[in-house]
Amino acid sequence: MVLLILAIAPSIAFIIFFYYRDRYEKEPWLLLWKCFGLGALSIIIASTFEKIFLPFFYSPEETENLLSLFIGAFFVVGLSEEFSKYIVLRYYAWPKSDFNEPYDGIIYSVVISLGFATVENISYVLTHGITVGLIRTITAIPGHVFFGVIMGYFVGLAHFNKKRRKSLLALGFFGAVIAHGIYNFLILSGSWIGFYLFVLLLISGWIFIFYATDKLERISPFRKSK
Repeated sequence: MVLLILAIAPSIAFIIFFYYRDRYEKEPWLLLWKCFGLGALSIIIASTFEKIFLPFFYSPEETENLLSLFIGAFFVVGLSEEFSKYIVLRYYAWPKSDFNEPYDGIIYSVVISLGFATVENISYVLTHGITVGLIRTITAIPGHVFFGVIMGYFVGLAHFNKKRRKSLLALGFFGAVIAHGIYNFLILSGSWIGFYLFVLLLISGWIFIFYATDKLERISPFRKSK
């Protein structure tokens, strides 16, 4: 039970954090939990893709082949996981009538990402124990949140900008893939330089999270009515 709470609690905390950053028109909890559940189920797509292709590019015993590590980090893990989450965001959350302000792109994207991350976290914690769970609380979970904010920021803008919709959607998807790929590459490289760059990435991620949420809140159509 302790391990299960450790695996789930960080995601719940982040959902509450982003929910209350929505100052003008909060989303219905039922819809958020549906997005969370679909995000959790989307891991099936990513894990299937990774099980097929990742062994060709990455082995835990061999991290010196940087090209293979790069391909695995970006084009297998990053691409498959962000694509799985993007499908839920674009084709489930996007059409909902409650998606009615740019910030909604972030909240739905983050909740979907956290559904995915929670299933992943449960697997890691139950397999490797409390220490891994604590490490992932300050690394992997915030990482998925960061990728979700990147995707959701641009998807939120795209929802209300028909002229630039395709380019904004592409920026959201590929921006998340690139950030996820960099995250994986640095953490798997096993070098001190990689570690320091990884810490820098997490700090940059938090800066972007506050920038993106504040910006989309400022352009909310509900701001003037409050």
